[in-house]
Amino acid sequence: MLCKRIFFNNLQISTAIVLLFLVLYTLSFHCCVWINKKHHYFPWVDGNAPARSSVAIKQFFLSTSAPASSTSILRNTTVLSLDIDDVFISVKTTGKFHSSRLEIILKTWFSLAPTSIYFFTDTEDVFYKQRSKNHLINTKCGHGHYRQDLSCKMAAEYSWFVKSRRKWWCHFDDDNYVNINGLLTLLQSYDWQAYVYLGKLSVKRAMTTLFDDEPVQFWFATGGAGICISQTLAVKISPWCKGEEFVRTSEKLKLPDDCTLGFIITNRAGVELSQCPLFHSHLERLSTIKESIFAKQVSFSFQTGQTDSNVVKLKEPFFNASFDPTRMLSLHCVLYPDTAFCNK
Repeated sequence: MLCKRIFFNNLQISTAIVLLFLVLYTLSFHCCVWINKKHHYFPWVDGNAPARSSVAIKQFFLSTSAPASSTSILRNTTVLSLDIDDVFISVKTTGKFHSSRLEIILKTWFSLAPTSIYFFTDTEDVFYKQRSKNHLINTKCGHGHYRQDLSCKMAAEYSWFVKSRRKWWCHFDDDNYVNINGLLTLLQSYDWQAYVYLGKLSVKRAMTTLFDDEPVQFWFATGGAGICISQTLAVKISPWCKGEEFVRTSEKLKLPDDCTLGFIITNRAGVELSQCPLFHSHLERLSTIKESIFAKQVSFSFQTGQTDSNVVKLKEPFFNASFDPTRMLSLHCVLYPDTAFCNK
């Protein structure tokens, strides 16, 4: 009789544990789907998340896009304390663009975070070193837009970030405009102590290539739109990035800097890319970004040419196209109208 009573008591306890597990699992499932869809698989409409539906959830699981990172469950649930000095922002540039692209950055968004932004170039330039408050780093890498030169600079960026001991590393190109307020808002909703890899895909399928004569598959965020990784992730990937390892990995992969970083993170370290539509590069049609949601975005870009330009569209530009062909000056005035040159 005693044995029977113990048996039934144990059975009731076991049943309760199973039911509790099912409830917690169901809650976590819905939470992840609701949060992940905002930044990973579901398109935004005018900067707003779409309504949740059974169709959307089904598409979530059938999607062939990059898988969502588990770190993204912090989106919209936690706002973490973060200061701009917690972020190391590296900008890849080259000598021939100092007087054009670098000049635009120094006139605009550099002034919002001068202690956090560093320029990685291939040329010694005393003038712009002074203009950037000694934040122009001559990597002594090659001057070209080749795999070896690009990866050499990315390796230098990584090394400087690790030495800075800051919570976040964000990489951008010299044709990017970075909305500092938008960047901080984004990073505040992720945990820098988790493995976080933020960015935007340039291709909608996984990359497949050879590494050490073995077939490999991986995802990567395009450097042309911007990439952010947490300090904790930076430490995790150090075996493939420290010293000469990043360049060596790039050579084995036979792909440039952003591809190599994506390979290291998603293939070697096993951390998934968290896609974010707030990053923008010149690979997309920039005129489609509505001015009403500019303030929510993290990065913009531009591409100018004699026949066709790819720039943001403004209803009332502060400056004409001949003075501001990239539209980055006018964009800055829209986002930060109190800037001195915007009132002239």
